[in-house]
Parts: sequence; structure tokens; C-alpha cells
Amino acid sequence: MSLRSFCGKRLVNISPERSIAEACWLMKEKDVGCLVAESHGKLCGILTDRDIALKVTGEQKDPLTTMVEEVMTREPVRISVDKDLPELVSLMHTRHIRRVPIVDASGMTL
Repeated sequence: MSLRSFCGKRLVNISPERSIAEACWLMKEKDVGCLVAESHGKLCGILTDRDIALKVTGEQKDPLTTMVEEVMTREPVRISVDKDLPELVSLMHTRHIRRVPIVDASGMTL
């Protein structure tokens, strides 16, 4: 079974040039634990609530002046929508990651 069947909920995007404070507001508003950073319509990073806890709060950075691009994981691991669930699980297990954007053939997140 293709991962397409799991793509019912659209990812929440943010520009890497936005502040962490804006990212936190968006996470709260959309009730999500991560945001996909996109620049010019292309996936360039992923920002998780854990990133914010460790890299902003833990390092006592100002969320109003710290930008998403300073904290996000650049060029995150991603998987094609044509792959199946066992491939996704294997990828997550071997790379020790919990969030993997699913992308189409052009690299756009679904």
C-alpha cells in the first residue's frame, strides 16, 4: 500500500525567515508538533517542538529574534509517496527519526 493513503492531513508550512515565536504560535494554532520549512515552494527544513525546546529554550535564545532557519534541521530525510509503510518504518528505525515528510515526484510535500 502506497503512502498516499496516509497523506490525508496537509503539512503545516513556514518560511525559514520567520521567528521561532511565530513558529510556536503556528504550532499551537494548528495543533502540530512540527512544521515544514519551505523556501520558494521547496522543502528546505523541518522544525520540531523538540528543536525549539533544546536549541532555543535550552540555549536561552530569544524566540522573537531567533529565526526558524537557525534552528531547523536542514534538508531533512524524506520519502517518496510511492513507497510503502514498511519502507517508511524501516527508514525511521535505521535513521532514528520520528518525523519524515512524504514528497511527490517533484519534491513537493504532501
